[in-house]
Amino acid sequence: MLFAMLPLFIFSCGKDDDPAPQVLQPKLDGVYVYGTNTVADVPTAPAARLSGATLNPAKSSGAATMPGVYGKYMYIGANSTIQISEVENEVATVYGAENGGTRIAGEELDHTDVQDEFIQGTLEANAAPIEISEEGLYYLFVNTNDMHFRLMRVEPEMFGDTQPGQWTTGTALPMVSADRDGAVFEANGVSLRGESGYKYRLNKGYEVYNDGSMATLTFLGVESYGAAWDAGVNELIYKDENIPHQETGVFTVRLEYDAATGEWTETKIKDYSTTQVGLFGNAYTLPNGEAAAWNEAYGLTTPEKDGNVYTWSWNDVALIEGGEFVLLENGEWGGLAVLYNDATERAGNAFDEGVTKAEGSENFMVVAGGEYDISLAIDVETGTRTLTIANSN
Repeated sequence: MLFAMLPLFIFSCGKDDDPAPQVLQPKLDGVYVYGTNTVADVPTAPAARLSGATLNPAKSSGAATMPGVYGKYMYIGANSTIQISEVENEVATVYGAENGGTRIAGEELDHTDVQDEFIQGTLEANAAPIEISEEGLYYLFVNTNDMHFRLMRVEPEMFGDTQPGQWTTGTALPMVSADRDGAVFEANGVSLRGESGYKYRLNKGYEVYNDGSMATLTFLGVESYGAAWDAGVNELIYKDENIPHQETGVFTVRLEYDAATGEWTETKIKDYSTTQVGLFGNAYTLPNGEAAAWNEAYGLTTPEKDGNVYTWSWNDVALIEGGEFVLLENGEWGGLAVLYNDATERAGNAFDEGVTKAEGSENFMVVAGGEYDISLAIDVETGTRTLTIANSN
């Protein structure tokens, strides 16, 4: 007799008081964070694993990380909860906090100079999940040596002598957007002083944790002020080194966090609406009829704006053969300056035979005198500077 081997299915209709399904835990030793509407729904997700917190070696006995001390920047949605799972020898312990954690102002919390609010407490096995009410990018600090945690919503500010407040008050960068992929923070109309330095503090303060034996690096600088200045690009890292800023003006400042790489990038877009630019040199005649001698600007004017492009224009400019000139903000050094190689694009028929680069300098030299139409266009998104010089019709 043949018997058919049939699979056995067990069905459960369930009840309201049935226990919640057990969460599958990782086998690999480590510490994990997961929860509702965050970067990891379960502890086995790749984004759940915590890495060592970035420490300031100068305040941590030379160490950049320490055993049992973890940190993570992570998106958390509104009205969410998170839990911490610690796996040792393939055995997982799930932690929460009494009452879902305690909200406390930084001024009332030990071992930090951050003034903004924290959610913090002691991690307890099988305690209530940690509760988060407001959406945003958060920094989670966990110390399994004393089972302490603190969670801080990132609210960055630009802080330094670039701004009127110098090193006493910063400029807040409100959050524009945040999701599992990262976050964007931006402030408009920010007045910045050239030839200065600053840092990005990720809250009103520098250190989420500093107990005298170790301190977190929870602010942004660069590897080298001088190298960044020379390169003209600020590659942001967690380091106590000022970020250079070169040009005075009004800017839109954008700070972005990429969750996939863990990197921060900045964009500073200058607002040129009120910036006056004119020619400066000895290649034109002054209103009194005398030839300029590097002593007075010609045609100071503000630009027209079209989208991201600002354009300054000068028509029928009588240029003197053999003279030289540059373009300067307010007709003086120290602001926007456009020399020959500062123009990333040069257009117009004058560059064929009328205007060229002066020998031994970056000045524009007039080869053939005459009347010219000149325009300078700056695309603030791409940084492209287009100088057009053409014979007047």
